[in-house]
Amino acid sequence: DIGAGRKMHIECSGSGSPTVILESGYRNDADIWSTQFEPGKSTIFPEVAKFTRVCAYDRPGTFLDADHLGRSTPVTMPRTARDLVSDLHALLQAAHVPGPYVFAAHSFGGIFARLYASTYPDAVVGMVLVDALSEKVRTGLTPEQWKMYVDFGFTKPTPGLEKYKNIETL
Repeated sequence: DIGAGRKMHIECSGSGSPTVILESGYRNDADIWSTQFEPGKSTIFPEVAKFTRVCAYDRPGTFLDADHLGRSTPVTMPRTARDLVSDLHALLQAAHVPGPYVFAAHSFGGIFARLYASTYPDAVVGMVLVDALSEKVRTGLTPEQWKMYVDFGFTKPTPGLEKYKNIETL
């Protein structure tokens, strides 16, 4: 319970410090970090839990697939990166997740991790960015490229989830 009648799903495992916060990419929920997509391949969440505390959470509107929609209270979309950082901070406080934190962030999650670190610099001691999107991506594109990027990635429904009205939109 993060307040105002909202709940957010978080799962943590392992022990030790620092606590690793797994920040999923756009529209991915916490399960992306522990789902085995290829037989015999290790998954991130249980492997990190072997040597320190690790937490993964569902931002509102995220999912693993059409049968596994996010477990956090839906909110009005679209949202800003600052909204997500505020939610994460409230969640870590409410769940009593001890710092310091190391973020492991994928894709769009890189923006949230960097914003969290700059907003709460005393709480973050490290970051691992995996194919992280830059907040400066727009400056590297022409107006036409930016429109195509936004239309394709952020305004079109995810195939198979057209009826998921609360899907993450940023």
